[in-house]
Amino acid sequence: RDTFANYVAPPVFRDSKPQDLTIQPSGKYYYYKELRITEVDMHAVVKRLKDPQLNILVKSTENMKFVQDVAFIASIPVFITGAYVYQKNQPFRGRRGRFQITSSQQQLGQRRGAILMVAALVLDAVSISFMLDRRRHNHLLVKEYNRKIALAEP
Repeated sequence: RDTFANYVAPPVFRDSKPQDLTIQPSGKYYYYKELRITEVDMHAVVKRLKDPQLNILVKSTENMKFVQDVAFIASIPVFITGAYVYQKNQPFRGRRGRFQITSSQQQLGQRRGAILMVAALVLDAVSISFMLDRRRHNHLLVKEYNRKIALAEP
């Protein structure tokens, strides 16, 4: 027969230092509890704090990501369309290898194609601008989160 009347539980050793709950930015990744996490995971960690001010910052960076993606995706068909229109309005080569005279319609078509290609490049610049702005907002978000975590610790 086994009895546990004289059983003494082994002592539990606890770390004297509290667990680090701060988030550290490192390029496009973040470090939380010594784990490398993505931007989406960082937002999930921040949202767990249920702070209205931080949640507004998270929502604004998510909106920036949406606009960045839309601008980038929209630039692709705009550029392809512009290149197609420009190419279709190129002057034709004659039998002797010389370009024939371009009509005003072809010149107008070439201008429209060039404008569409430049518009696509502008959309790419907008996308890059939103990406950089989003990264800056994420760093501000992390800074504010870390400040609130530091205030909450005893």
